Amino acid sequence: MAYTSKHGFPKCIPQGLVDLHSHYEQTLQARGEFDEYKKRSGILYKLFMSANPGAIFESLEGYNNANKLDSDYFAMAFEAMLLDALGLTSAREWNLMKSKDRRAVLEDIGKDISKLIGKLKRHNLDLSIKDHIEEGLLESMQIYEGSDWRPAKECFSLELTSLCDVIASAKQEFESYDSSSLIIQPGNPNVKVHFFNRRFSEFMFYEYGEIDYALIADVASIYFPDKDIDADTVRFQLRPLIQKELDK
Repeated sequence: MAYTSKHGFPKCIPQGLVDLHSHYEQTLQARGEFDEYKKRSGILYKLFMSANPGAIFESLEGYNNANKLDSDYFAMAFEAMLLDALGLTSAREWNLMKSKDRRAVLEDIGKDISKLIGKLKRHNLDLSIKDHIEEGLLESMQIYEGSDWRPAKECFSLELTSLCDVIASAKQEFESYDSSSLIIQPGNPNVKVHFFNRRFSEFMFYEYGEIDYALIADVASIYFPDKDIDADTVRFQLRPLIQKELDK
């Protein structure tokens, strides 16, 4: 296995991912313990130093080249997928919920927002947002008024916008929020593996228009070494979701 002289990683590792890892390590050295960066660095390091990273990254390079994926974009998108797939984002609890439970959460949030709006109006606290926006933010805001975008502080509509208007707008967004899920059985003991495989397959289908079951299995085995994962396992786990897409 050939290694780079600077980082000691196999040469097959995309430079963009090596740069991300270096950034995290440099930040940790400069600032000391920073849990978020420590986790990110560890996730990349585990992949870089796995038994056969060449097979993984050579496959990914082939897909990137075939689909003309920019190297910097790939590094950011691939790392973001890994963090999400491994439950290291703020959405980790949401990610492991099935659609029915997500809809219930959104309905509860909608009810809570309605109650909050009622209380604000009842106590005459439905304040104009113009006087309660940080000055720096107000300077950078623009509002589409008339037929063009204009600085927010010059817009008459901002004078008329209240706190409840903003909250009600958020409630409306939640009512149409996508509650579809990659999880079908949240109580399954292998739910985290299932989510990883489905999230990775979603990434591949979106970026490349195809799914490489063997590649997903190889990467999943690195992060879940105690699980027996192969291409057939991944294909079986994805079958319910693929069927749902075909039934649409």
